[in-house]
Amino acid sequence: MHMVVIAPTRVANFPAGGGHFWVYMQYVQGFLQNGCEVYWLEKFESTGDLDKDRALCEHLRQRLDVFGLADRLLIYEETKSRQAAMAGARSPKPNAQASRGSADGDMSAEDAGGLPYTFLNVPASRGEAVCKSADLLLNFRYDMGAAILSLFRRTALVDIDPGLLQYWMSAGRITVFPHDHYFTIGETVGTEQAGFPDCGLPWMHIRPPVALDLWPVVRAPRHAAFTTVSGWSGEEWVQDGSTIFENTKRASFLRFIDLPRLTRAALELALDLSSADPDASERDLLRSHGWQVRAAREVAASPELYREYIQSSRGEFGCAKPFHVLKRTGWISDRTVCYLASGKPVVIQDTGSKRLIAAGEGLMCVSNSAEAATAIESVREHFDAHCAAARDIAATWFDSHRILDLILGRALQ
Repeated sequence: MHMVVIAPTRVANFPAGGGHFWVYMQYVQGFLQNGCEVYWLEKFESTGDLDKDRALCEHLRQRLDVFGLADRLLIYEETKSRQAAMAGARSPKPNAQASRGSADGDMSAEDAGGLPYTFLNVPASRGEAVCKSADLLLNFRYDMGAAILSLFRRTALVDIDPGLLQYWMSAGRITVFPHDHYFTIGETVGTEQAGFPDCGLPWMHIRPPVALDLWPVVRAPRHAAFTTVSGWSGEEWVQDGSTIFENTKRASFLRFIDLPRLTRAALELALDLSSADPDASERDLLRSHGWQVRAAREVAASPELYREYIQSSRGEFGCAKPFHVLKRTGWISDRTVCYLASGKPVVIQDTGSKRLIAAGEGLMCVSNSAEAATAIESVREHFDAHCAAARDIAATWFDSHRILDLILGRALQ
């Protein structure tokens, strides 16, 4: 039996992100299906409020307990960030930090023996023993420090932001310490089709996995809408030569703003919008064009709610960030594969993947509103065939058991 440690990014610090949690749980399930012992290693980012920090860590432990991983959780902080947070927090009662460490494994920076990291929920000896015993670290934390990486015999980085990660690295915005293996979900990364550098790394291609047994086919009511769950705005800009463009889902969805007027299907966006301007005005703009708009944090506040929302949908219409479209990254969303596994037909913005996954039914890639409307109407007219094709695509291309078996075979050879 192989021991694998998976290192997600900002799950504990994003408790309302039910969909974000599923990104990494799909990989966990694939490892479990392949007979592995799996641990969850997460870097925690302190809020500066020790009570809130405890609550966030406990929330993650409870969420993992549903999947039988409560005793396989390792949470750590970088020592410097912990010292800064403790200095800025309200002063605890005398000896409160020492008693907390002895009660549940939480340690002060001094307890860590001067190491650049501190395990919060287990003794340092326990955390380090697990890391050193593991056969593989599957790392999604691009900025993981060299000290933590050095604990592992074998490491593999997983790129779930294809093109963007390479852009950030080449622009010096992020430093990725060396790993033994490099995986990417971008179909074109490292190929002639890519409009971005490969940073000189030997990228191996995988697809975003979905645990088919946890995402069964569910038939939605006939009146159900085509939906998606998405971020919206944000200060994300990309410089391409002399051109600077907004790299947000907002920019992409606004290109399809007239779509509801071109199809008889109901279209709903569950977005991460705030109640303040300018998002409130943009919510009104979307509704004035026929879109139904809901709050993402209402429909995806937990893994269970997220799954329920997807499975109660007629299908998905989804967009990609402009970078993926312009640079032909071949990106496909981890969310989209959940729709497919649930037997939901998908119409998504083309990022270059349609050349590699030839799907005339179940999964259709489009470039504009007219193409999207035609695809959605095809789903309406041949619904059962598209539903069957969607599940078949998930089972053929995105089965977590197969994908994680592939990762194990390549990383442990």
